[in-house]
Amino acid sequence: MAGLHFISPDAKEQKLTSCEKTQDSVECVLREIKRRVIARLELCTEIRQLECGNLPIFTTNNNDLLPQKLNTILQKFSTISWSNYCNSVNPIFQEQGLVSSLDIFYEAILRRGNNELIARIAIKPDYPKIAPIFNISINPTVPASIDILRDIEREVNVTWIKPPTLSAQLQRLRACFDIYLESETIVPKEKIFFHPVKGRTRARPYKYLELGGGIFIHR
Repeated sequence: MAGLHFISPDAKEQKLTSCEKTQDSVECVLREIKRRVIARLELCTEIRQLECGNLPIFTTNNNDLLPQKLNTILQKFSTISWSNYCNSVNPIFQEQGLVSSLDIFYEAILRRGNNELIARIAIKPDYPKIAPIFNISINPTVPASIDILRDIEREVNVTWIKPPTLSAQLQRLRACFDIYLESETIVPKEKIFFHPVKGRTRARPYKYLELGGGIFIHR
């Protein structure tokens, strides 16, 4: 659970260690076990809330700002198996060692009107030290290129100042889906942004700033 290694019964493989080093190692291991147990209990509480469709109220801080008023809803949050995850996501996630069978996996369905986004989430044993990894897809009725999906995944997985919680990532994903749908005029525009697209890749204004009532800009 916390990186414990058991001593081999073979005396030839055992090495002599000092009492001081052994004591320091035991203390570090116990602290790590305690940290992980507390983190796992907090994750269980967080997941129970998400399964009920509840997201926390995010307080303002000077690091990663998150909008509060969003139209996209979390329709469903449920666990999925390793095999179902593998059959649904790009194999490159496994090939690059980003996910493994030791992770726990969930599926989140976000919806705004008839438009649906599905996020398949891998949570590492060391959460929240290592943030969950999101892989997303959008229902075929919504035009979305590979570049669009890649940009949203980057926003949710990468562009954080501090390691985010699972709920914070879902909140940002809701915001990104709102912005994408509004920038494509698929739904009425309710967010404030000045340019719907920018550059050759048609990047969207996913970065949120608390100016006035809150605006979205390009990175």
